Amino acid sequence: MRTIDPVIRALCAVALACLAAACRSGDPESADGPPAARSPDPASAAPALRTSADRYTLRRTPTGYEASIPFTYTNPTDAAVYVPSCRGTHPPSLEKRVDDGWELAWSPVVLLCLGPPVVIQAGESHADTLRLTAGYPGSDQAPQFTVEDPEGEYRMVWTVYESYDPDSGRGDPLPLRHRISNTFVLEVEGP
Repeated sequence: MRTIDPVIRALCAVALACLAAACRSGDPESADGPPAARSPDPASAAPALRTSADRYTLRRTPTGYEASIPFTYTNPTDAAVYVPSCRGTHPPSLEKRVDDGWELAWSPVVLLCLGPPVVIQAGESHADTLRLTAGYPGSDQAPQFTVEDPEGEYRMVWTVYESYDPDSGRGDPLPLRHRISNTFVLEVEGP
């Protein structure tokens, strides 16, 4: 992680807040509600987005936390889906279980460039690894967790489009149930 100019840090914080608000207001399924209504039904097929384990450790570094979370996305639809990219796919965000709902807890900082999307055909899978880095609260490192305590139960939320406009780099997102992962635990190493 690098030290970020305070002005750029403030602009990034505003941009992330706007993005989080836009995602919440643009997707009716992201409204707070009981976790059972917003998570894949355990009795149904496994979630399209799966992590490789149910527990991960956040390692302490001099500037913040780090973790590697391998995941696989299997397209549950009968058509191709699209994941935005810029020198690699855009990483998923993390939501933390808070009381009886989910709260955005960490969002990656991505480059503002537009590459061809990653196309995942019907029934096919795409494997990747979320290389999570998060500065300590109050530091000048970005991104950071937006929750006070980074330990707890999480799920990934990934941007996956059912259609894609190459000019804007955007599309119509799949329903939330096809873009969230199984739940998993993050715990901080040591004292």
